[in-house]
Amino acid sequence: MWLVLSIFVPESAGYGVRAINLVASDFKPGATMLFNTAPTEVAVKLDGVNPVAVRQGSSQLLTVPPGFKENMISVQIYDRKSASDPWRIAQSTRWPVDNRFRSYLFFYNLQGSNQLCLHGITERIGP
Repeated sequence: MWLVLSIFVPESAGYGVRAINLVASDFKPGATMLFNTAPTEVAVKLDGVNPVAVRQGSSQLLTVPPGFKENMISVQIYDRKSASDPWRIAQSTRWPVDNRFRSYLFFYNLQGSNQLCLHGITERIGP
């Protein structure tokens, strides 16, 4: 079964719509779908695992490492303006791990700002 997510993203003249196709079985409980609408490349690293890079204007699925048993996970978020620039840590935090939910995380910049912002939405999928 496929999921089709439609998101509205800012463009130079208003907003555009992007459709993202997902295999439903890949978007498992505890996973996070990353959407990068910022003008920079973003990477997210969970608890020592290799970072998942998300190019400008794209999306990636982020899953908790297999066998992870804790109820919180360390998360580092990086950004860079181009592939030749070094990664810059934008945020270091901890996220709850709960298999009753999956999440959507949007990266963006406020108009007139160079600061990377993010907004998360959780979806309850289990009892």
